[in-house]
Amino acid sequence: MLIVVRGRRKLTAEKERNRVPIRKKRHVLDERIPWASGLAVALLALIVLGSTVVVFPVAGVSADLLSQHLWLDAMPVASSPLYGMVARMVDGLVPGTPAAALNLFSLVCGVGAVLLFFQLNARLLQTLCPAQSVGVYVLCGVSAALYLVACVPFWIVCSRAHSLSFQVFLLLLALFLLGEYQRTRRIRMMYVFAFVFGIGLAEYPVFVVLAWPLAMLTLFLMRKRGHLRPSRRKRYLLTGVGWALAGFLLVLIPACWQLIRSPAEVWIQDAGFLRMLRRLLSAELAQALAMVPRTGWILIGMVTLFPWAICVVETRRPAALGHLPSLFLYGGLGVLPLIILFGGPLAPAEVARAGHPLVAPYPFIASTFGLVVNYWRAAVTGLWEKRSWGREWLRNGFIALLPCTLIAGPLVNHAQVSPEPARVLYACA
Repeated sequence: MLIVVRGRRKLTAEKERNRVPIRKKRHVLDERIPWASGLAVALLALIVLGSTVVVFPVAGVSADLLSQHLWLDAMPVASSPLYGMVARMVDGLVPGTPAAALNLFSLVCGVGAVLLFFQLNARLLQTLCPAQSVGVYVLCGVSAALYLVACVPFWIVCSRAHSLSFQVFLLLLALFLLGEYQRTRRIRMMYVFAFVFGIGLAEYPVFVVLAWPLAMLTLFLMRKRGHLRPSRRKRYLLTGVGWALAGFLLVLIPACWQLIRSPAEVWIQDAGFLRMLRRLLSAELAQALAMVPRTGWILIGMVTLFPWAICVVETRRPAALGHLPSLFLYGGLGVLPLIILFGGPLAPAEVARAGHPLVAPYPFIASTFGLVVNYWRAAVTGLWEKRSWGREWLRNGFIALLPCTLIAGPLVNHAQVSPEPARVLYACA
């Protein structure tokens, strides 16, 4: 009996040694988008945006914001409180003129925003089409990021001292953190997103507009990740709201104290903390209302959000690839970003004709361009395999259009962003 038992033990041990380990299948979102491609895009953005950065103040909105946030004006500005604190800190730390320091700071924020935008679009396509290779996601991210660099309003705010460069970077950082929560499935990443989102609520009015959609998306992701189970729902939700409130107050409370201590006599006469807090919140609301164009906002939504939503929905339907209606649909969706890029009549800046740069719609247009490029890449591959030579003119046209667009965009729009008129004006001052 003992011999039999020993033999069984020996056979069991031999089976354990010969057993092939079963590898756990990795989720598609576990694959990281390579940061090397993003750094290459950021380097191109640094070259393009840096070609128009100057060391002197540029007359217009940039010079006004520069004087207001550095307290050179009689009345300090109450909007964009975090940018004001950062601007004063950058002015004290970076040697040189305040204009040169803040122009350089806007450039750094713009390059960081382009890097985050590349990751966001690559991750978006990875979520919509999980069966593709990493190179496909990189192509989509590169196309969208370079398109955003060539857009005139984004280019302007990233080459001058402007609060929108910092605020757009903050918005894209929050969206990137939400995407990282989706990828890593870690609740701590959701807390970091809530903290940054709370900071953005006090800084950039677009956060207020996106608060409800992003809250619904966060709850959906929490439910999908199992973080809304009855045993842990209350703790996770209260902690997330607490982190958002902490980020919100982290901006408003120091901003109130700094405005109370500002040298403006008008503010010193009414220097109560609660009254100052009310002034800041009123300025935030007024800035949010001012961002909505008085004319043409329906048309702006039709040429930005509507095409982007169509691309997101259609990208999840690979069966429509190569069909003639789909080809004409994406043909129109491909022409629309080109019209907007070169300042056509449908461009949001031309429709709104606001006194300040209108930047918020352009990331949606750039993301649409990236998804359209991905469609035509897949359609070209499918048509090549099927030898559909009857549609060769359509295929070759859109193959040549991508590099031509990404090269011609900065070359054509450089004249609108060129600092030469400001240089002449500064020399005469």
